[in-house]
Amino acid sequence: MSILTFKQNEARTYSDVLDAWRAASERVGDRWHQFRLADADDRSVTFAAYVAALDHEEAAAAELALFTVDQAA
Repeated sequence: MSILTFKQNEARTYSDVLDAWRAASERVGDRWHQFRLADADDRSVTFAAYVAALDHEEAAAAELALFTVDQAA
């Protein structure tokens, strides 16, 4: 995530950003569960979905961190 992305979302509240991170974090768990249950033929696709969910959670966590630091300043 870039600072530019954060600035575009500056109007969001702390609660909005926290909720987005929580949802992204939950999605990581869901995708991991899907990967664990996938048949051999589907494992590469479900693992890719899991990695994409991790990337999304990382971006949400970065936005939350920036929001928190910005609020503290």
